[in-house]
This record gives sequence, C-alpha cells and structure tokens, in this order.
Amino acid sequence: MELKRYLSVLSKRILTVIVTALLAAAVTAAGSYYLLAPNYQALATVWVPTATGNGASTGDVLMGERLINTYAALATSRPVLEEVSTRTGVARADLKDFVEVKFEPQSELMYITAKNSDPVLAATIATSVAESVIDKSRRTKAGRDVRVSLFAPAGVPDDPTWLGFFSTPFWREINIAIGLMVGLIAGVGLAFLFEYLDSTLYTKEQIESVTELATLGEIPVIARGSQGMSLANSRQSEAFRYLRTALFFFEHEEFPQALLVTSAMPLEGKSTIVANLAMAIAQSRRKVVIVDADLRLPKQHLLFDVPNDVGLTTLLQQQATVADVLLQTKYPGVWIVPSGPVSTGSASMLDSPHISTLIAELKLQADLVLVDSPALLAVSDGAVLAPMVDGVVLVVGQAQTHQEAVRAARKRLSSVGAKVMGVVVNRVNRPDGAYGHYARTVGT
Repeated sequence: MELKRYLSVLSKRILTVIVTALLAAAVTAAGSYYLLAPNYQALATVWVPTATGNGASTGDVLMGERLINTYAALATSRPVLEEVSTRTGVARADLKDFVEVKFEPQSELMYITAKNSDPVLAATIATSVAESVIDKSRRTKAGRDVRVSLFAPAGVPDDPTWLGFFSTPFWREINIAIGLMVGLIAGVGLAFLFEYLDSTLYTKEQIESVTELATLGEIPVIARGSQGMSLANSRQSEAFRYLRTALFFFEHEEFPQALLVTSAMPLEGKSTIVANLAMAIAQSRRKVVIVDADLRLPKQHLLFDVPNDVGLTTLLQQQATVADVLLQTKYPGVWIVPSGPVSTGSASMLDSPHISTLIAELKLQADLVLVDSPALLAVSDGAVLAPMVDGVVLVVGQAQTHQEAVRAARKRLSSVGAKVMGVVVNRVNRPDGAYGHYARTVGT
C-alpha cells in the first residue's frame, strides 16, 4: 500500500481518528482531575561517613558499601517505620510504599524520598524516617563511631510530580497530552482496521477490480430538479454525454441496439440513469425507446410524466399492441414503453418469449432500446432479461454497494451468458470543476 493510499484512508477515516483522539484525551482529563490525586515528593538527605582515615584499603571500600546497604535497609525496617507511623499517624504498611531510599554514586549521601498526596505530610515522613534512622543507629557502638547525621531535612514541595519523574504544576496537562497522542495512534490504527473490514466500494479503481470491467462513465450526484432529470444541470448532463460517447464508441464489431441497465442492489439509481442517458442519446439526433421492465417498482412513467394505464404488462397479456403502448415523451427523440398496471404476479410475465419479440420489434423502430431492469440480487427478473438483449450495463453506487454484492451480480450475469459491456459508477462525489468548465462550452 503506497503513501497515497495511506493518506487516502486517513482522509476518509479522519472522523474516526479525531473522535478516538478526543475521547482518549477526555478520559485522561477526567481521570487526572477526578480520580488521580497529585503526588508530591519530599527529599531528606542523610550523611553516612564511610571513610575511616586518610587512606582507604580494599577492605575499607567493601566495609563502606556494606555500611551503606545496612543504613538503606534500616530506613525501611519495621522499627523505623513503626516509629514514623506513631509520629505521623500513617499506617506502617502504607509507609513502606511511600518511602524509597537511594544513594548518590561515589558519595556518602543517602536520600530518603517520601511520596504523598499531601506535600506537608510527605516532608514530615521523609524527615521522620531520616531522624529515626540516625536515632536508632546512635544507640549502638558502631553507629556512634560512624556518626551519621541529618545533612538536610525535607522541605515542603511546591509542585506535584509527574508519575514520580519530575516536579511540575502541569502534570495533568502532560497526562492529557499523552492521552491525546495515544488516542491519535489508536485512531489511526482503528482507521486502517475499519478500512480493512469495510467492503464498501468507494473508488472507481475498487469497482473495476471487483467487476473486472471497464468504467463506461462516472455520474456525479444529481441535484434533483424535475423528478431526477439532470438535463438542465450542465455538470450532470455532461457526464451523461460522456457516457453516451463511451457506449457508441465501445470496442465491438457491432453496436448493441438493445441494452439492459441493472444494478446489484436496489436504490443504486439505475432508473434515473436510464432516463438521463436516453435524453443524452436523443440529443445526438437518435431515437431511443425505454422499456420499463421493473414490474415491481416501476419509475419511468413518473420520471417522464406519462400515463401508465397501458404498458408492458398489457402487451404481455396480449391486451394491446406495440403501437398502443409505445408513448412519445415531451423530450424529442425519447419514447417509452411504461410498465403498465402491475400486480403481485406481474413480474412472472417477464419469463415470456413475447419479451424477445417486443425487443426485436422496437430495435427496428429505434436506434437504441434501453431496458430498465430490477436489481439483480433482489429478484431474478434481471437475470431473466439479460440474455434477451445485446448488452448489459451494470450500475454501481459509489460508497454504497459492497464488494460481495457486486461480485454476486457479476457472477449471476455470467451464469446466464449475458454480455456485460461495463459499469457506470453512480453518485460520484466530484468537485464541480471536474465537469463544469467543459460543460459550459461543449454542446450536444
């Protein structure tokens, strides 16, 4: 996956990244302000002399190290902690977690650190531990000889520490910043996880890869003016003119005179594409006939505002002739065979030899016959009609249809021997400039 692809995923999933980062920052802020108490750290310094003379032998060095370790153990011993507990009122078990002893390398200084949410109590604990260690060591002859002393009592710290690393008044802000960074990283991870799990087809390249078909045209989102007609909108009408050109210059021995337009799933805009494509073709001084073969949810009579009291269903029932059902629309060159009255069993009429006869007769009267078919995966009607035409155009709604559905539709068309010419990507989100400049200057 190249850099451009990474950036594309992040751009598409930017909301996921932002929400995750803000949520992590909010959780960290809530924890810092309402759950985490400030942690103050006080430091008392004890001087533990280890040298016994002007010179130090190897034995003296070893004795010095042993002495340092002895005082470190004494600072956290039970007697010392019990005495400090009596002075401060803090339980001995808690003191063991609060107190830490360190030595400065190559020195005789012992640092006693006490941590507490109360800065005064932290200083009291550190100083009390140091004084208790000194007091108890002087009760022995060895301790009196060493002469351990309090080098510096603990001062009351002004600022809490950030996780015990350094003192700062901005420890909460640091927590929030780290939470925000962790949230950003997690958000990026979720963005790529969602991308991996998301089978929706967002780009033309994805659609072509899944269908193994060329893209005949990309139709921008149609701003519905007259029931979905886009002839007055230069941006969309130019896209249909491009589709018209792609169809008529398609690489084939003979241009298919009858095209079935279908989609994998309902609501991908195939009926609107049929209507607008018919008008674009008619503008090139060709006669186009639309056959509304969607006998479940017919729309063409609504799009062209023609009556639907007779149509395909009455023709298939042999209650009318082709001349009776072929209606001229208000758009020059565009004719329509509406669905006719539909009922529960109307769709079963499509599996009839009369359909092939109708298409053949209409091909003699028009330059192109466009058949509006139901979605392939919703019902079997599209698969029944596909072998009766010269070619099939598959409509895929961008950012709407899933890979599995398109693959299944493609497989269904192949199983009936349909000749699929290509795909039309519908509802493309494209900047207005992509078509706008040429659409203002290019005619029909």
